[in-house]
Amino acid sequence: MSSVWIPPELWKEIFSQATYFPGEHSILEWIHYKAEGRARTTEEIDQELARQTLSDHPFMLLDEQPFSDQTKLRLSLLLVCKDWLHMTQEYLYGSIIIRRPSKISGCLNTLKRNEHLRRSVRRIEFKLFEGDSEMVDTRTIETFQRNMAKIIEICSEMLIFRGTLEYHDGRTFDQVNLTFRPALAEYCPKLQLIVGHKALDGYPAIGFFRYIPLFTNLFILQLPPNIATVAAVHKPPISLPNLRVLDLGNQAPLISLEFGWYLSRWTLPSLDTVHLGTIGATMRLEAFWASHGSKLKTVKIYNAQNVTIGRRLSDITLGITVASKTLFPNLRQLILPQNGPNNLISRFLPSLSLEVYEVALHEHWPDGNAALMLHVREQLSTDHMEPLLRTSTCPNLRTINISNCPRGGDDLLAMNWAVVQNSKYEVWKEQFAARGVKLERIFRSENPI
Repeated sequence: MSSVWIPPELWKEIFSQATYFPGEHSILEWIHYKAEGRARTTEEIDQELARQTLSDHPFMLLDEQPFSDQTKLRLSLLLVCKDWLHMTQEYLYGSIIIRRPSKISGCLNTLKRNEHLRRSVRRIEFKLFEGDSEMVDTRTIETFQRNMAKIIEICSEMLIFRGTLEYHDGRTFDQVNLTFRPALAEYCPKLQLIVGHKALDGYPAIGFFRYIPLFTNLFILQLPPNIATVAAVHKPPISLPNLRVLDLGNQAPLISLEFGWYLSRWTLPSLDTVHLGTIGATMRLEAFWASHGSKLKTVKIYNAQNVTIGRRLSDITLGITVASKTLFPNLRQLILPQNGPNNLISRFLPSLSLEVYEVALHEHWPDGNAALMLHVREQLSTDHMEPLLRTSTCPNLRTINISNCPRGGDDLLAMNWAVVQNSKYEVWKEQFAARGVKLERIFRSENPI
């Protein structure tokens, strides 16, 4: 039997198709992959992107079992023969996933020896945790930190950097993440997504203003905790031309009039989504909304700390002092917590452009009794559905999503929730239809994407 010669270019195309993993190097592809068919059009993908909260650990290949299986395939291709080794290495090193800190030294040495591999790196992820036997002392941590910084310096084509640390000692967090920001800013100009650990959200405030303006290709940015307390009035405004999602994070109630005015001076031509991790009566975003509100298609308020937000805070205005339909003329998607202040939704109504409304239920369910579920249903009616049902409030509303519902695995809770909830869906649909609002669906999802 005679063998058939296949040119290297064709082999590379075959390997590229065989090792493809959706969203590995593209944030928008990742959204399409994780949406599992729900997001098909460009607009639907944009809406799913706008729903992502960085603290929920999205865009994490390390936790994806299908990607782990794909990595095994890539490793097996390397072992076939020497020619395949040379042709497939770049696909293996396209995403560097550090699961064991001891492996980073070998990875660094390989990259130093192979320039073409360095140019292939598009993503780096790692996870360090307190129980890891390899991360038991300061010297080991410093070695990991030093080697990671060196890898960053030689991977100039990187698009995504994602690190997760699970340490209770805040000083350890500071120590591990200390040198990554300047290295990323200096050597990785194409970065689209940078996610740090939970405790610092990626950027201690002291270095934020120095480095963040250099990341001109960022898609998503979450402000670090307490950044609003930093004197920033005299700092030059930041320009991020590709930024789509700005998450003001947990310090939103600390935003003063001066800091809100500083944010209003940022140049954000691509901005279409703003997140607030929490809210308070003292936050002053009037200038920010005035400057950027007309561009926004999504506003999301989420409960970053999973606490009960004060429902009697009737004086919360979010700095919205102008009619919502004037301030947010292009708002398409509004996501609010179930247990927010009573008047929260009224700040965004009426809206002639709103098409998708989502209520995210509180995550802490103390028990599964039907009385609690009935209370939640009535709260949904009073605080969310009734304001939406007012005449001409949202004439273009098409979808209502009640997310983070009790999971099916919790039998008693899920059963009681279904009993008190399903009977109400049809009533709500009829009420909207009677007011001329042609809802396409009211649905519930167990947890946000």
